[in-house]
Amino acid sequence: MKSISGKPVVLMMVDSPRRDLRWRIYMAANLSKYGITSIIGQRDYILPTHDNSKKAIWLGRFISNNGKVPGDKLLFETFKRNKTPVFFIHDEGGFHIKKYYNNTITERIHPIDIMKEDFIKKVYVWGEEQKKILLDKARKELKEKITISGSPKFEILENAEVGDEKWILACTPFKVCNPGSQGIKPFSERAIDLAKDDTAGSMNEAHWHHLRYWKKTTDEFSEFIEMIDQLSTKLPNENIVIRPHPDENADYYKGLFSHRKNIEINSSGDAFYLIRNSKAVIHTESTTGLEALLCGKKTINFRPLGEHDYVMLGLETAGTSAGNINEVLTCLQDEHPSKDISNNKYINLNTNSLEKITDDLVSFINKNKVKSRCLIQNPEAEAPKEFDTKGKNYPYSIKEIETYLNEANQKLNTAATIEQQGFNHVIIKQKTIAREQIE
Repeated sequence: MKSISGKPVVLMMVDSPRRDLRWRIYMAANLSKYGITSIIGQRDYILPTHDNSKKAIWLGRFISNNGKVPGDKLLFETFKRNKTPVFFIHDEGGFHIKKYYNNTITERIHPIDIMKEDFIKKVYVWGEEQKKILLDKARKELKEKITISGSPKFEILENAEVGDEKWILACTPFKVCNPGSQGIKPFSERAIDLAKDDTAGSMNEAHWHHLRYWKKTTDEFSEFIEMIDQLSTKLPNENIVIRPHPDENADYYKGLFSHRKNIEINSSGDAFYLIRNSKAVIHTESTTGLEALLCGKKTINFRPLGEHDYVMLGLETAGTSAGNINEVLTCLQDEHPSKDISNNKYINLNTNSLEKITDDLVSFINKNKVKSRCLIQNPEAEAPKEFDTKGKNYPYSIKEIETYLNEANQKLNTAATIEQQGFNHVIIKQKTIAREQIE
């Protein structure tokens, strides 16, 4: 093992690399301007690194979605023991079910009892609505902590270069009824536990809520599949790419559409490449729909059930709504079918979230004279055979990391470089300039 000491270190644990790795690297590049080293990685790398650290800064969420599994309790004890300041931002911060939106924010996404802890230095929320809900519950304790940050994930998509229009992209968000190997199984103990947070009620109410949500999602799932199958036959010369949610079972779609020559299933890497090179994006109240809008793509929100208590607030307006195959075809022919989402109260798209979070971290580091110490595990270049690549995890590739970092350096005018990389992590720091280069 080697160590990093005498300089500030930020730890970023990535739950889903397919969803969050790219923006984390942008954040690391931006932090590098101030001499801050970032260690980005999956749970099996970040947790042992944090165990062997002192005064390293934690940027992100906890181990679980709601911060309430046994591993989270151990993590909180380590925060206290290792004097870890936490800057909390949740990767699912803004868009949730209408019926239980307030409970989801205060019990699952930003559990108030945890947000009150002294080790929590900042609580980042995506939009005005979450801030209002949290302050209504705990204004005294959270007023100085809460900041509306938007989400770096969406910010870096704005003004993205438009690629070739190669395919129609269909993004599926049906993890509830089509879970992958790492997804939460419907009606499992964990699924009911999360439903209990949403309802803030009895176990019976949690079961009933989960059943209704599962039924709604299953109905949309079957309608979506039928729509894609019809689209394939009505537009035989168009290539259709299905992008499953990272927690979905992609093999299900491969088997289902194996007879359709113009349908491809692609669950590899970040969805940005697929969005950028699409003619249009079809989704069902999914964050990829918002990403498509920010990339300037024709965006169709397939909502066969229309308005109901289980819509995803903030995403129901992401694109032009279509309820059946004929409406989808009409939207595809329309030159401007997408809607403006700039006034979305569930996410502020007008903040410079990378700079806002960076400024907060730099201010905290300077004020508290933060000097971290971390013992760094030696990298493993290849993932072990038992590493599950069918779910949301996958081995980080050198090419992918370098692509993201070069992109970030160019857009942010930074000079970040890779200090170390393994299949499950990357360490990014400011590039050292040789004396002869300066002179």
